[in-house]
Amino acid sequence: MAEANVEIVRRIFDAWASNDPDTGFAQMDERIEWHPAEDEPETATLHGKVELQGMFLKWLTAFDDFQTEPIEFIDAGEAVVVQLHITGKLPGSGAEVANDETMVFWLRDGKVAEVREFRTKPEALAAAGVTSEGSFDDE
Repeated sequence: MAEANVEIVRRIFDAWASNDPDTGFAQMDERIEWHPAEDEPETATLHGKVELQGMFLKWLTAFDDFQTEPIEFIDAGEAVVVQLHITGKLPGSGAEVANDETMVFWLRDGKVAEVREFRTKPEALAAAGVTSEGSFDDE
């Protein structure tokens, strides 16, 4: 099941990279919860696909050439940890903005049910219950 979870999350990023957001959002539970990183300008938890789609639309319109490039997918049992490199250009100036973060995607019944953003891989691994590469906490 864990390999299937990785493939579901990979499908989301492939769809977004191919400018096919509907296929990406189809991999998510209708009641998904998305928790932004604690240092984001907007830290409120998003509830449901509609709120999540609104957040993505804000990011896409705030930057030119906005991209999320997955660096690594880590199988964490019921969760998938994804390291990302995010880039975009400021409209008008063309100045590039870049950020690295790691997200944890928890799945339920073949759909992404919850996502949490972290600034570092160790924080994300700990949240996913991974104590070291390939070892899980007994939660």
